[in-house]
Amino acid sequence: MKWTRAIFYFFLACAILLADAALKAYVHYRIPPIHLSSSAYPFGGIPILHHWHGIDLAITHVMNKGAAWGIFASLHDYLLYLRILIIGGLLSYLIFAKTSQFRKLCMLLIAIGAIGNVLDTFIYGHVVDMFYVIFWGYSNPVFNLADAAIFCGVALLLLESLLCKLKAGKSVKKNVRGSA
Repeated sequence: MKWTRAIFYFFLACAILLADAALKAYVHYRIPPIHLSSSAYPFGGIPILHHWHGIDLAITHVMNKGAAWGIFASLHDYLLYLRILIIGGLLSYLIFAKTSQFRKLCMLLIAIGAIGNVLDTFIYGHVVDMFYVIFWGYSNPVFNLADAAIFCGVALLLLESLLCKLKAGKSVKKNVRGSA
């Protein structure tokens, strides 16, 4: 890997981690935790968008001791160990794998998001989630910047895989027509 690219990845990772940590600290210390069973939107948070083309967005404070959507909250310690193992695997892949730069960027986004959430567990004892979105009346799970980085990394990997399969399918059709 070229040093300029490695430096870019380092600064990108630091920027995401710092933004995530700063936002979580603000939410943790400035906005009281809420329960989504409350009936009043934005559930004690700060409304950002209200009925904008059917979208509501608020910054709230939700304490998440589990994985996605709070599942496995009773296995808090085991989830922490699993997350640390996954981060180790992702970082090993980033360092040693000979793969495309795009794939490394996707893996970096996933690793940085996971690191941000693990740091929360050490600092606060839980993951701080804050973005609450309602799309056209459907209440979505509350998430944070680290979760968004993980989502973007996974979505980009899936998109790359789909595009590779489409490209491979077109080349097979082209070869079949050319040999006939």
